[in-house]
Amino acid sequence: MRYLDYDAFRAFLSRRCGSEAERRARSVGVDRAHDSGYRDIRRFFGPEAVDPGRVALAYRETPFRLDDPLAASFARRIETQLRAEGRLHRGPMIAAVAEEHFDSPSPRLVLQPCDYGLFAGACFALDLPNSVFSPAGGTLREYHHARGLRLPAGLGVCGLLVTEEPDRTRRVLVVRRAAHLASLTGSVGPSAAGSVDYGVKWKTLEEMARAAMAAEIAEELGLTPAEYAITLLAYAGELFRGGKPQLFCRIDTSLSAATVADRLDAVVARLARDGRLAEHTDFEFLPLDGAARLSDTDVARLNHEAAMNWRLAEESAASTSPGR
Repeated sequence: MRYLDYDAFRAFLSRRCGSEAERRARSVGVDRAHDSGYRDIRRFFGPEAVDPGRVALAYRETPFRLDDPLAASFARRIETQLRAEGRLHRGPMIAAVAEEHFDSPSPRLVLQPCDYGLFAGACFALDLPNSVFSPAGGTLREYHHARGLRLPAGLGVCGLLVTEEPDRTRRVLVVRRAAHLASLTGSVGPSAAGSVDYGVKWKTLEEMARAAMAAEIAEELGLTPAEYAITLLAYAGELFRGGKPQLFCRIDTSLSAATVADRLDAVVARLARDGRLAEHTDFEFLPLDGAARLSDTDVARLNHEAAMNWRLAEESAASTSPGR
């Protein structure tokens, strides 16, 4: 049994969160026909757009605590297992969302520091059976739902890079996630993704999103800020990993796929010199058709995070196209 099981999650979603209203709220895509598995989607485009530049950030210095003793003990055991497997390394505190106030006249998010090991131990092992959760269904996912627990809401950011050839052909970069990562190993994911570190006191959601995405692009793709443009797409809570909040972006570059591939190879070589592993095992560039869309076959190969990212990108493009 895996720490996270997408089939088990889909069954849980249908059983516990399967009302028509809930499914409609999770739907994405130009035709809004795809259940994303994300809650409270706040789009940064379209007629009901949230302006991330108007969402202020506030800070609570007290680190997140998982108060439920069963859940906390389980999370620390999983953290220890992940470290023993070489899938979890020590790093800075991450930013967790303590409060969301998007519908306020003065929208804001409240952030607090969170230990990454605690976050991973809880949110990346939701489908692993454990006898301590037997009375509530046997997994932390079921226990969390039954008890209404507040799990660590570690904030993430991800983006899909769109390259452009001299003949204007465009391609989307996707990567296969390495086995040493803490979650979604082996799946085909976004071009770049990661957790947002806690420490810098950004003033707005937009400022934070752009800075965090730029850091991931530099680290994982080896591109400089002058070589790309970021379009912020949305903020949403990912139910598969415990409701963790996620920021989605589209990244456009005039660099060719071959040039970007060279940068990725250089990143892998640099990490190897430092005795570190890259976050991907391989990558590919998926072609966009004449309408700037990925084929349904290619989208079906993506993990839920990358699929959500692309569906939002298509929605955003459609919302700004002539005649809409």
